[in-house]
Amino acid sequence: MQREKAPYVNIRIVLRTSAVIGLGLVLAATTGCCGPTALERDYGNSWAYNKVVQIANPEAASVETPATGLSPDVGTTVMGTYTKTFSGKKAAGSGGTTINLGGLTSSGGGGGGGN
Repeated sequence: MQREKAPYVNIRIVLRTSAVIGLGLVLAATTGCCGPTALERDYGNSWAYNKVVQIANPEAASVETPATGLSPDVGTTVMGTYTKTFSGKKAAGSGGTTINLGGLTSSGGGGGGGN
């Protein structure tokens, strides 16, 4: 009696198919575990805010005067101070970023030399 030959099975194809199916199942399972993104948590906040404002002052749309802000003198002073922050000269030796971690200081961005 002769033995019957077993059908030929390519083990590489079986392993590759199993890996793809397993990876797909893992991805499908972990996708359901992810929480909402920051953008998704923010959905509807603008609408809710506008609804509350409209309830607080239903006649706001009929008022033709513009919204008031800072007086011209205060606005000029604030903008002048803001503009001066960009025109100041940097101290000698600066040019990097300093990070203080509770007593440990790290400075970066320098061009070398002894600090």
